Amino acid sequence: MGDSEQIRNALAILIPVVVLVLIAAAVPLWLARRLGHDLRARAVNIAVSSLAMLVLSGGYFAVLYLLEAPGVAGAIGAQPVQAAAHFLWLGLMAGLVWAPVVVLAATLRPGQGRR
Repeated sequence: MGDSEQIRNALAILIPVVVLVLIAAAVPLWLARRLGHDLRARAVNIAVSSLAMLVLSGGYFAVLYLLEAPGVAGAIGAQPVQAAAHFLWLGLMAGLVWAPVVVLAATLRPGQGRR
């Protein structure tokens, strides 16, 4: 395996992880501005953000599949329910990456971390 292939493989993993982490931080911060910062609002924020991240990460994987192998579109069209379940499952597995970020971002107090 050449150096350029190793770099390409590393980026193929790193870029999706970074994108998911950035989205996972942005969604609860955006919701916190609308919901408030009391305990109930934070619990709702975590629940809504988690559901949003499940759908967003599943959609993100669907896009990655389509970019990598355009023929996947035919399979998605032939069995849309199974395809949706598959991509939601991938989004759920990616929860190992995005779930801690969602919880941390949702539980931050306004202005916390700023000096």
